[in-house]
Amino acid sequence: MWRSVLPFIVTFPAAVLTTAATIRIARCNGWLVHPRADRWSRTSVAKFGGVSILLTFSLTVIAFHVPKPLLTVTLLTIAMGLVGFLDDIVQLRPSWKFAAQFVIAAAAVESGIVYQLFHVGLLNYAFSFLWILGVTNALNLLDNMDGLAAGVSVIAAGSLLLLAHGSGPMVIGLLAMAASQLGFLVFNFHPAKVFMGDTGSLAVGFFLACCAVSGAGHVSAMFSVVFVPGLVLFLPIFDMLLVSVTRRLNGRAISAGAKDHTSHRLVMLGLSERNAVLTLYLLAALSAFVAVLCKRVWSDVGPGILALFLVTATAFWFYLAKIQLPEEWLSRTNALTFLLPEFLNSVGKRAAMVFADSGLIVLAEFLGYLLRFDGVPRQYAGSFLWAAVLLILFKIPLFAIFSVYRRDWAIRALRDIYPIIKGSVLGSVLVVSALTYMTAFKDFSRAVFATEMILTVCLMSFVRTVSRFFDDVLPKQTNEAYLIVGGSSAEFFYRYFEWQGLHGNIVAFVTPVKNGNAFLYGVPVVPLSQMSTFLSKVTVVYLLPDCPEPIRLTALKLFSPDNIPVRALQLSVETLGTEEFRDATIAS
Repeated sequence: MWRSVLPFIVTFPAAVLTTAATIRIARCNGWLVHPRADRWSRTSVAKFGGVSILLTFSLTVIAFHVPKPLLTVTLLTIAMGLVGFLDDIVQLRPSWKFAAQFVIAAAAVESGIVYQLFHVGLLNYAFSFLWILGVTNALNLLDNMDGLAAGVSVIAAGSLLLLAHGSGPMVIGLLAMAASQLGFLVFNFHPAKVFMGDTGSLAVGFFLACCAVSGAGHVSAMFSVVFVPGLVLFLPIFDMLLVSVTRRLNGRAISAGAKDHTSHRLVMLGLSERNAVLTLYLLAALSAFVAVLCKRVWSDVGPGILALFLVTATAFWFYLAKIQLPEEWLSRTNALTFLLPEFLNSVGKRAAMVFADSGLIVLAEFLGYLLRFDGVPRQYAGSFLWAAVLLILFKIPLFAIFSVYRRDWAIRALRDIYPIIKGSVLGSVLVVSALTYMTAFKDFSRAVFATEMILTVCLMSFVRTVSRFFDDVLPKQTNEAYLIVGGSSAEFFYRYFEWQGLHGNIVAFVTPVKNGNAFLYGVPVVPLSQMSTFLSKVTVVYLLPDCPEPIRLTALKLFSPDNIPVRALQLSVETLGTEEFRDATIAS
């Protein structure tokens, strides 16, 4: 027992001492990272923290006389750290930096760090090479907020240890890396006293990528080989895709620094910096937990668990991607980047909805087989695929006919679910009828189709309402608190605040009707007599257009002496096409 965790016990205090020494040396020599427009940090922080991580990790690996595969990966990790170290000092050109990464990743693949996915060896080499490069740079991108990259790395290393059953050539290295990161995290968690820089993020990302490949190479199930490593390193991949896709679609430079990462978007929603990082720790731990369950506990139902997790994660990805960020947070505009015209952008969104719903239909069918047969039996594999095609071909057009794709993605009222119910029920009935006519329903199960019909409605409704779920569960911490004063237009203007993403800041509605306490979308509705109780609880007061004049004056007299802004909301409608408008148009 002690021998198995000895590398961790030795490395952790060494990492704490080494990091503390690094901070002291960096401050004495002025080696600091200063605030910049494209960086999140607002204070000067010591740099070269990655040196302490790399040093303690490497010395532990060498001291414990590790096997040759781990020693090879360690030497390549040091080489990747040196590339990051040079970049931290002299800002290497992106082309030079990538060329060095290319050589090191190729050396790792040549040494035997290879995914066994395909029967063709060349494809295995290519996939492994791209995986190592991708994860290395993904963790580098994730290093954008105090404690984020280090904490996620500890979680990833710990999950890889669990998946390895405590044995294997990389175990000592994973223990040393987890301890080095944890010792560094003592000084890196908000407010950070040191940053790891590219020296640490590139080296750690490279090492974890190699360990994930090495661990996957010893499992027999193709499901585990393909998906388990991706779940372990899910958050860096998630963040990299979020940044790359949103920047590309908005005509922004992908490689430039900016404050549009997952962590920054959570802060934009109202989370504190610490809560944003802790939320992402939870997401990383959850994905690692799913990987462990799929690999070691529920291997038979692993694909179903994975599918449900990915559905929720995809919904969360779209939820974050839709957040409007300040212009100064974004990367520079890139004239060479392809920017979608508005029409094509709208078509792309509809196509994405259709594609997502198609995947949900197939997932619902698979879960139906899982509940009925504990999976898709080999003899029913052809029937499963044939039914999946028919379900998509029947249901997607029906959803279009019932105006599912003409509506907003989010479900805001019960009536928005009715088209989904009609399309799913009618589609399942038509598919069952068609299969009965063509095959006498041989090798099919009516129970599966009944379950699929219900689950399709549930899954499609879930992904369309999950944004409200995220609004409720995310641990927001904001200084803004709104009091809305007015009449019957409160519900209409609640939608305005919801569109702006500010509905969570509303603490109460004040109405002139004295009918006791009630709720509107979960927000208390109180009579005018209780308005003074919010004097110390709100930061802004909004007056609705139908707010009576005496109540407006009361609000001004109550809140203005305490310097609480009182703002009037207005609704204006302008008619175009008048004679003056036509004359002005012709003249221009």
